[in-house]
Amino acid sequence: MSSSTERVLVVGSGGREHAIVDGLIRTHPTLEVFVYPGNPGMWQLAQRIRPEDNSIGALVRASVEKGIGLVVVGPEAYLDQGIVDAFTAAGIPCFGPTKAAARLETSKSWAKQVMRLAGVPTAEYREFSDPWEIRSYISSLGRRVAVKADGLAAGKGVLVTDNPVEAAEFAELYLSSPGSKVIVEEALSGKELSLFALVNGDMVVPFSHAQDYKPAYDGDKGPNTGGMGAICPADSPSALTEELTEEIITPVARQMKTMGVPFCGVIFAGLMLTEDGPYVLEFNARFGDPEAQVMIPRLDADLYELIQCIVSGQELSTPLAFKRLFACGVTIASEGYPVSRAEPEPITIGNLPEGTYLYHAGTSIDNNGKLIAIGGRVFTAVGLGNDLDDARDKAYSLASRVSFKGAWYRRDIGSNWIDLAWRRRAESNR
Repeated sequence: MSSSTERVLVVGSGGREHAIVDGLIRTHPTLEVFVYPGNPGMWQLAQRIRPEDNSIGALVRASVEKGIGLVVVGPEAYLDQGIVDAFTAAGIPCFGPTKAAARLETSKSWAKQVMRLAGVPTAEYREFSDPWEIRSYISSLGRRVAVKADGLAAGKGVLVTDNPVEAAEFAELYLSSPGSKVIVEEALSGKELSLFALVNGDMVVPFSHAQDYKPAYDGDKGPNTGGMGAICPADSPSALTEELTEEIITPVARQMKTMGVPFCGVIFAGLMLTEDGPYVLEFNARFGDPEAQVMIPRLDADLYELIQCIVSGQELSTPLAFKRLFACGVTIASEGYPVSRAEPEPITIGNLPEGTYLYHAGTSIDNNGKLIAIGGRVFTAVGLGNDLDDARDKAYSLASRVSFKGAWYRRDIGSNWIDLAWRRRAESNR
């Protein structure tokens, strides 16, 4: 597959896409990588595509002119807009699902139907389009529930509560447009785990698992965010990854193919590890952010050839392998996140310690050519180490060398690793 003229386009502008670009170039140095729209960290590594406007059609035309041979789509919003369908129609293969298959993420209601047909464990649920009906329903239950926006909500469309008024007010935020729905399901308890597999139809390759930290503040306090950090074990793809993939993702991939909507790309299952076994909280149709930032630096295989094999439906040319290292990623956010967006601020960055990666997200370049923070999640500081403490120390050492007004981050990322005794308890309960 190697050629000096291989050209790949990575679509997106966050830390996840920066990690993908870095991984492609690190593991396949002869590759020509292009990005759209990218960010300053990605622009240092790859060439920028500049279409005539921001439409998908213009991006496709610009990609054809550049001779792009493969497209890797990062964000879910582009998938929901049908970007894969547009590139496929132009004869350019994509690592990512069609608009129809992306409903696994973009419609929780549709995903629940797929899970039911596939026999995959998930919480019991009901659909609502009226917040007052939600209020009455939760009042009658008298227990905690999870209220979820049916569509995309940037990782913030979930509220766990036993307060009927709070639930109704939250639902109102997502029920303003015609045809919109909210899912109300039983609140599960246990440990959360992010599980990833590479998929093409009924071809499923276990990739890795990771632990995400969604709440804004230390101790898992505060509002949900897109992710304040993540950790990844040293043994992925592990027996746990393979077991959970066979149990959760493989049946869903097969069911989607049976339904005539085969999936190509990454299936990301958000799991709750309960005493009764794993339950699916949600599915996503792409790599996670910040999980990608801790998984991809550990990859010890050619990422380009891996993606090519998945897209073409071929068996992997080389075994999927990871470095025997732990990874810890810490999100550096701007003041006010996730509630408000800060004004642009200049950034200073010290020397990067050995064994660390700094992935850009909310950054840009001002009129004077200076790097600035433009709000939201600005960086992911990643450390690799022989054990989790080593990885944490390196990640926080790097985070401390990034400075801009209002910068902040959680101080407890990686301080607790999932207790896998849930599996033993589950087996003893059966």
